[in-house]
Amino acid sequence: MGKLKSLNTISKVAKQEQTLATHFAQESKDIKDSLSPISKIFNKTKKTFRRVRPLDDYQAEILWAPKEYELIRKCQTDIKKIAKNTGWPEFRIKRIKKHIFYDSHILDTSIDKFHTDPEIAAAWNRLRLGDFIRNDIKLLEHEYFESKFERLYKTNYRIAHSKAYTRRDWDPPK
Repeated sequence: MGKLKSLNTISKVAKQEQTLATHFAQESKDIKDSLSPISKIFNKTKKTFRRVRPLDDYQAEILWAPKEYELIRKCQTDIKKIAKNTGWPEFRIKRIKKHIFYDSHILDTSIDKFHTDPEIAAAWNRLRLGDFIRNDIKLLEHEYFESKFERLYKTNYRIAHSKAYTRRDWDPPK
């Protein structure tokens, strides 16, 4: 009798787990679907589309930022647009883009590209559209300094970032 009761309990738990798995799969699909309509917003003043970072940190970090980084990597007009919008030379913007989106760095646990960051992706889009804030310029200053320091001293990301932060601080907007 005890074995039969245990099997019934296991069967109930398995059904509950299946129900939860179905629920989470649907919830994940719903989140993904909900991003589609908000992924582009028409910016009437510029007559262009602006990709907007989701407000929810989970959606921004896990779903939006990786896709946005791929779009930024594929974009071939952003360097020229950002240079024109900011007055910075194209070679600096090109160096910054390479540093953030393409280069591998000595990270804390591996040698790899930077992890995607929704705040950096959002800043890059604002810079590209010419609708940037002062903090986005601080990001350019920080990343330019960091890229030069990392290359010049052949150091890891943590040291280069620390040094850049003391000279050219940047924090995501609050």
